[in-house]
Amino acid sequence: LEFRRVLFRSRRDAKRWSILVAPTAASGALLAEAHGFHGRVLVAGLPSVDDPMSRAAARDMLDLPSFRPVVVYLPARRGDRRPLLDVEQWSSRLGAHTYLVVIQRRGEEIEVPTRLRAFVRSVSDRDLLTPLLAAGDLVVSDYSSEIGAVAALDRDLVLFQPDRRRFVDREHGLYPGIGAVGPVVEDSALLYGTVEDWLAQPADLSAT
Repeated sequence: LEFRRVLFRSRRDAKRWSILVAPTAASGALLAEAHGFHGRVLVAGLPSVDDPMSRAAARDMLDLPSFRPVVVYLPARRGDRRPLLDVEQWSSRLGAHTYLVVIQRRGEEIEVPTRLRAFVRSVSDRDLLTPLLAAGDLVVSDYSSEIGAVAALDRDLVLFQPDRRRFVDREHGLYPGIGAVGPVVEDSALLYGTVEDWLAQPADLSAT
């Protein structure tokens, strides 16, 4: 399996590391264990977490609506061009009740038709990631490395992983504990239902 080969190489390379830099103590311990690293771990923090913008300031900066919940879609770089989220279906089911911001990955863009712009915004500027996470009410992600920052900001989070059996079990693997930050849903119907439940009664989704 490819992810096992990557893990083997990373454990081999870790023997030459002098120090491991991590955003939090928890992630540092997790990374050190995963890479078989036994040296010093330096906790450096995350700008988006250590000095966060207020939700109102972030929305003003990004010109986001204040009359609908803002949902940020934060996909990981996947190595293929098949989007997991169908923005047409999302807009039909949830567009009247949410404003969706899609964070694009270079080379793996999700097309957002002009007629959906009242419900969906496409953002490709990575410099806007920090204010976008601050502005969002709910984050939908799959396997993104920014999930830890989302959890640290105390934003509600849903993990949408319809290809989990292939992506996790056969190709990449997954750090333990990632499912503790929010519910994992593996098909679109469950995703929409989870978001509708959240809209009806916003709550800490990590408890579901």
